Amino acid sequence: MAEVIESFLRTEYKYRMNHAQAEEFMKRASDHIVPDIYPQYTVYNIYCDSEDNRMALRCLEHPDYKEKLRFRSYVDPDENTPVFMEVKKKFDGLTGKRRIVLNEASAMAYLNDHVRPGIDSQIARELDFFMKTYRPVAKVSAFYDRRCYASTGEQDVRVTFDENIRYRTENVSIHEDGTEIPLIDDPDTVMLEIKADRRCPMWLTEIISDMKLRRTSFSKYTSIYEKQLKETLGNKRRTPAFEAAYAAGKKEMKSCLIQY
Repeated sequence: MAEVIESFLRTEYKYRMNHAQAEEFMKRASDHIVPDIYPQYTVYNIYCDSEDNRMALRCLEHPDYKEKLRFRSYVDPDENTPVFMEVKKKFDGLTGKRRIVLNEASAMAYLNDHVRPGIDSQIARELDFFMKTYRPVAKVSAFYDRRCYASTGEQDVRVTFDENIRYRTENVSIHEDGTEIPLIDDPDTVMLEIKADRRCPMWLTEIISDMKLRRTSFSKYTSIYEKQLKETLGNKRRTPAFEAAYAAGKKEMKSCLIQY
């Protein structure tokens, strides 16, 4: 396994496109990127939140600062596979991650039974404070297929394509069980993400401009939560009933933030 980076801060740019656009992007970028050390894989996630969904509700407000907790593996894990427990934070356009590496049994014991792993580090203590503050529970299993590329000219630039995003909210675990449903109805959808420690290099900026790609804000967990909320209300449009329920959720969120 490659060396694990436990903490980093970077900028992430996301673009929604179809497969034809993704292939066009690859043709234009072919002189600048190569397959990453792990070029293609499925990402396995458990997204967590407080019982009252404070993190999801806060994200729907589009605040300057937001955070989320997830458990993640880059292969279908077994007892010896690394599982990352990580807090992802966003502030003022920058994305930071703080994470530790566990095995699946330790990760699930920490999440479900509050059995703290035997790791003594600054990041482990930060994560423990996060666990005590939010008292998170497993909310969603989410999986998606990723292609990953690295820049040949900039060490900090990576390009990924995520597709076939699927999830379930019952029997939440880090394993697929075949009952997952698509997050995005259109199977031709691909999410392009550019990750850089600094600004996008000029060659990437030119491709984005020439293809008229529009940057989007997209959170898999928040999108799943919002989709569930709309389906629970029985109407996918923002009707007065939806607005009233959403307003009540925001009020509840503010009350919870004051309490904690």
